[in-house]
Amino acid sequence: RHDTAVPTTMGQKLLMIGFPSGLPAKVDAGGRVTNTGAGNGYEWFTGSTDSFGGNSGSGVFAEDGTMIGVLVRGATDYRMDWTRGGCTVVAELPNSAGGEAITY
Repeated sequence: RHDTAVPTTMGQKLLMIGFPSGLPAKVDAGGRVTNTGAGNGYEWFTGSTDSFGGNSGSGVFAEDGTMIGVLVRGATDYRMDWTRGGCTVVAELPNSAGGEAITY
């Protein structure tokens, strides 16, 4: 039983459209639901969307095009790479990490 109008399932495909880090429209069609939100009363769920700072407020859609949430927070986007002289690089996470929170 889901107490939300738009239920999610583990592994469900996600699509996100946003404008992060000053970029033009970025579309990510490779995300998946990594936690349905059952443990928090279905107030939010997590996914493995490829998002950055500035993506907050981006629409998150199911495979059929139904908007199922809005991205609200995520994992750290950049890290220092001291092997490259202290350059800032994109922090890459495995899809299983799925630390991006999406509000229903």
